[in-house]
Parts: sequence; structure tokens; C-alpha cells
Amino acid sequence: MVKNLNKIFLMVIMIIIVALFGGCKKASNISYSSNITSPKTNNNKSEKTLFIISKDTKDGIKKYGYIDKKGNIVIEPKFCGVGNFKEDLATFAVEDKNSIKYGFINRKAKEVIKPQFSIAEDFKEGVAKVGNINENIKFYYGYVNRKGNLITEVKYVDAGNFSEGLAFVAVEEDGKKKYGYINKEGKMVIKPQFYKAQDFSEGLASVAIKEGGIKRYGYINKKGDIVIDFKYIDAEKFSEGLAAIAVDEDSEKKYGFIDKKGNVVIKPKFHNVSNFSEGLAVFENEAYKEGYINKNGNIVIDAKFDFAKDFSNGIAVIGKNKKDGGLNFGYIDNNGNILVEPKYYFAGDFSDGLAVVGIRNDETLFKQYGYINNRGEIVINLQFDHADDFKDGLAYVRINGNTQGYIDINGNYIWKDYYFLKGKYVR
Repeated sequence: MVKNLNKIFLMVIMIIIVALFGGCKKASNISYSSNITSPKTNNNKSEKTLFIISKDTKDGIKKYGYIDKKGNIVIEPKFCGVGNFKEDLATFAVEDKNSIKYGFINRKAKEVIKPQFSIAEDFKEGVAKVGNINENIKFYYGYVNRKGNLITEVKYVDAGNFSEGLAFVAVEEDGKKKYGYINKEGKMVIKPQFYKAQDFSEGLASVAIKEGGIKRYGYINKKGDIVIDFKYIDAEKFSEGLAAIAVDEDSEKKYGFIDKKGNVVIKPKFHNVSNFSEGLAVFENEAYKEGYINKNGNIVIDAKFDFAKDFSNGIAVIGKNKKDGGLNFGYIDNNGNILVEPKYYFAGDFSDGLAVVGIRNDETLFKQYGYINNRGEIVINLQFDHADDFKDGLAYVRINGNTQGYIDINGNYIWKDYYFLKGKYVR
């Protein structure tokens, strides 16, 4: 599988979310809750950002609401769970007998789509994926529009989010999934026929067929035409005009890149790769060391790291193995210069000019988090039990086991509250 850190981090986040979500007495029944988050911000800059907060009642129930950037409560904490606002709507959760149901509210906390789904994801391109679970604990998916009308029945055994006007969906035939694509009117525009399918990106989508037990990937356009033949054992989405593909070479998977005409631009020779970002892609050699290549396939940063992440705003997180196991993380610029030596237990991406970093005592496992600037200088001391990335000038933090809040880039609290610690209401 291609080195795709976004997918890996999303899986980790979903696991953390399931562990943290505690707004309803029956919240432990939730097995899929990617729309319900620990307090984080809305990434859509075109919308006024609201920040999720939670308050603990004295009987141990968490309730969620929102504050604005100044720390004013704009939606009182009264929901079992909430998500970030996307396209001016946000998911919310309520208890319903022995389960949790999800719906959508607007920025005035008005219920726009009543809670009726077992799963509800953010709106994207005016449509949101929703799902329900049957008596056999099997999920089925459909889509709603902003008015709350189902554009398809909740009937698909798998479904993606809309991307470039289309979404992949799967039907089950003879116990096997077949993937096709629907448009935002719910019409099947590319009939279910593929073994696997991915989102459209730059006008093309990676799809797979399976014949004689052998799985092969190619690419289709939005008409469903095959534009790049099924000849790869792996194929990822297009990014910056190139897509990572893999071939079988002497029983080893080798990765390279093709353009949108199917021309091989970078010969498959790498053990693993990431998608291109800011003109560079991570590659991994046979010794499992990682570095960066440019779009000509030239190595521009040598494979000397044990971990390397995509570049963002000219900076990338890198890691090196510790002698006693695990990784230490630091940062490099796009010339490969070390900006921050690999010395942190955790290192996040830069946002609003700052990045979360963390240290851990390997004996006590006690962790502390703070923030550095792009020169590696600590600007907010490592003091927090938990710290999120800055978004739109604020970051969610927890400290001393009993206090949560949002801080600004100077480390000042703009909102602070208490929360439960081991079943005790702390004041």
C-alpha cells in the first residue's frame, strides 16, 4: 500500500474519538463516530469559525456546544455530541432508546435535519453521507442534501464522500461488493462493476478489477471510460498532476509515478512513496529509510530518516529511531536542512506559525505538550496533558488533569473550564 499518512492518521483519530466521546450515557455503543470529535476547529476559512466545547454535569455526563473566537458561548452545551460546522451545518447526537442518533443543526442551534441516522458525516459539496445499522450490525449508507431530503435510499454497503461532483458507492451481488459512482441527484452514472474504487481527483479515479484472483488497478474518467488500463497492483489518486502506481517486479512491489495520460514519469523502483505535495514526495528505500524526490524522480533529500511526512508550507516532520525503540521527531525545510533536531516524542504540523510538540518520560510515561515556532523556539511552555493544532488563532488544550480550554498564540486562555477526572467532579 502506498505511503499515505493522511489515511493512517485518520484511522488513529477515529480510534481516539471513539475512546474520548462520552457525552451520552450510552455513548459506549458508538462504533463509528468520525463526525463527533474532541474539541477542534472548523477548517473552512470561508465560514466564521465556531469552536467545540464540552461541559461536565455533576452526574458524569458530557454536553457539547460552541464558543466564538472571543470565548463567548454562542451555542449552550446541551448536546450529547457535536461535529465541526461545514457548509454552515454541523452534526449533533442524541440518545434514542438504546442507541445514538445523529442529525444536523445550523449555527443558531436550530435542528435542520432531525436525528435519525446511526452515522452522519460532514457536508461536502452540498451533500452529506449518512448511514444506519441493521439488526445484524451491518451498516448501510445513503446521502442527504442540505434540506434534509434523501437523494438516495440508505442502501449501499459502502460509500465515499462526494469529490468533484461524484461519489463511489457499492452494492452487494452474490455476497460480493461491486463499486460504481452516483451524482448529487442520486443517479447512478457509472454502473457498479469494479472490485475497488477511490474518490475522483483531478478528473480521474483509481478503480480496480479482480479476475482469476488477481487484482489490478487502472483509472477512469467521469464518464466511466477507462483512460489508463488495468495493469497496476496498486494505484493512488492524482496529486499535482501525478499519481503513485505500483508494479510487481520479481515478486516485489515497486512504486513509481504516472501522468494523466498514463505515461510513466518516474520509473517504479521505490519500496514505498507518498503522494506529491508542494512539488516533493516521500520515498522509502529497501532499507526502510525515507527521503524526498522531485517530479523528475531525482532524489533531492537523501533517505536518512526513519519517518518522513509530506511538506506543508515548506516544512515537514521527520523522525529518527531511538536506541531503546520508538521515534524522536523534528523538522526539516524543503532543502533538507534540519530546522529542529529530532528530539520530541510528538511533533505536529505548523499552523498559524506554531506547531505542537511533546515530550515523554520513558519511565513514568508522563507526557507534556507545548508549542514551538518555525525556528524551533519554545513559545508556549511544554505544560499540557493534551494539545491540538492552532486553527484560526486558537488551540484546544488540557492541563493538570482537571482543566480544559482554548488558548491564543500567546498562550493566554480565552475560554477555560473544568472537567471530570476519574469520576470526580473537580472544582
